[in-house]
Amino acid sequence: MIVNLKRVMLLLVLVQIAVAASAWRVDFEVADYMDSIANKKLTWVLNPIEITFSSLNKATTSSLNFGKGNTITIKSSQGCRINTVFIYYDESSSALTEGAVEGSSFYDGTKTQDNYTRWKQQKANSVTEETLTNTTNNTVQINKITVSYYVPGPTFTPPAGKYSGAQTVTISTPWEGTIYYTTDGTEPSKKSTAYEGPISVSESMTIKATLRDPQSMTYSDTITAVYEIVEKTSMDVTMDEVVAGSVEAGTEVMVTDTLVGVQLVQYGEQNLVVARDLHEEEVTIPEGMTDYMRELAKKQTTAWNRNRWLLLDLGKDIDERDIVGHKITGVTGILTDVTNPTIQLTAAPVSGDEITTSTNHYILANFNDAYQNGTGTVTAGNESHNFYFVTPTPCEIATIHWAQWNASTKTFTIPTGGQNNAYNLEGTLTVDDNYNTSNLSDGVYTFDALVLRAPATTSAPAVTSTTAQPTAAPHRASATSSYNVYILGTLSSATSITDVITRATPTELYLDLQGRTLRSPILPCLRITHHPDGHTTKTLLR
Repeated sequence: MIVNLKRVMLLLVLVQIAVAASAWRVDFEVADYMDSIANKKLTWVLNPIEITFSSLNKATTSSLNFGKGNTITIKSSQGCRINTVFIYYDESSSALTEGAVEGSSFYDGTKTQDNYTRWKQQKANSVTEETLTNTTNNTVQINKITVSYYVPGPTFTPPAGKYSGAQTVTISTPWEGTIYYTTDGTEPSKKSTAYEGPISVSESMTIKATLRDPQSMTYSDTITAVYEIVEKTSMDVTMDEVVAGSVEAGTEVMVTDTLVGVQLVQYGEQNLVVARDLHEEEVTIPEGMTDYMRELAKKQTTAWNRNRWLLLDLGKDIDERDIVGHKITGVTGILTDVTNPTIQLTAAPVSGDEITTSTNHYILANFNDAYQNGTGTVTAGNESHNFYFVTPTPCEIATIHWAQWNASTKTFTIPTGGQNNAYNLEGTLTVDDNYNTSNLSDGVYTFDALVLRAPATTSAPAVTSTTAQPTAAPHRASATSSYNVYILGTLSSATSITDVITRATPTELYLDLQGRTLRSPILPCLRITHHPDGHTTKTLLR
């Protein structure tokens, strides 16, 4: 509603960016906001437009004074852009002259059809924020502010691009109105097809879409999405080839092996299924060496299984329920990572029989490059022991034991000293950057983890007058390990390797000083302790 039909109107015009867009609008009628003005409120939000006054001075029951140095700031949000700002003021108040609004140009004698004088300020582009400042000594009484704005055009899912198969395209917008689209290259309007549901794109197609506001009958930006459907040409590969790194990143592949979907992992913003093949090769311990986990820790009760592992990136459209816990075939997608083999699926695999899996067990010595595959000899006192530590596989889900967390260095290490590490084993492991370590405190843990090959060590670039020091240089897990781990599930706290791995307790025998067995200790006596790892200690009790 216009309170005074004889008003002068100040017009701030901003040039639009998008082609074929027209503007939505909001109206700020001063008379409607007098209660909040009386409470000295300076900012009003008329979604998506925000209007802020530098100060408030009520002139009448329907107007505000806009005096020298006063400002009005207009902001838009949600991707919208300001088009025009009309400020209506009483003709009876002091007239604005050339330069009254900073940056404006006055067109003397130009009238609108309603006999309003027009101001115009040129802008190179539409903007999301504009401030108007009265730079004269004149004060005018503002009755109304009208802001018109452009809304962003509709969004396409999946985004425009090149695809190797048919796509189902959805068009969406958070704004009210009707989406119109075309597929023949013409500009959409209310005479075009109204969007009612997903569009099937089985061949190359250009879709143009716009949103129409039924009240103002104006249009949003027109968005053009070009979909190119190309013939599917994937390379058949085996798991051996993928794991060996013989396939280049970016290649579209189809894995010929039957795989098993082991577990879904939320890794950063990715939904990954950790998968392995059905390869049944087992590790044979070389003669003269000891498999530490089996012979000493008594935890790796079965032979080591040397499956090949990879990660399947599901994206947003593939359901993991028919993958996890099933045999799967026809794994097809883009090989995006060679170091930690990852395939971004372009189609859902074929689901087969359900299947259960088990993990290999490791300690941090398995991750020590010097110990892997029996290459390290460990000396304790005058004895040398050749332990065989099986090398973990990149992308493998493993159970890791006897890992002591150091919050200050943010690394896991093997606990040192005492009978639990009588052979002075060594090992260090770093947690993947995508895992939040804030819930870890100093202590010894056992946990399941996704094993990842860490990036190789590289030196930081030299700092010059034109380059800034990088916030973090590329890193390797540690000097003795080339692995990172991404912890899965709950960590179990423990205090020693015997507690972590065997869950057994030492057995004790009491003898008197003549060597006779006692049912309970009677001092003085000798206590003989048989430890789960096989060694024995004797203590004289007095």
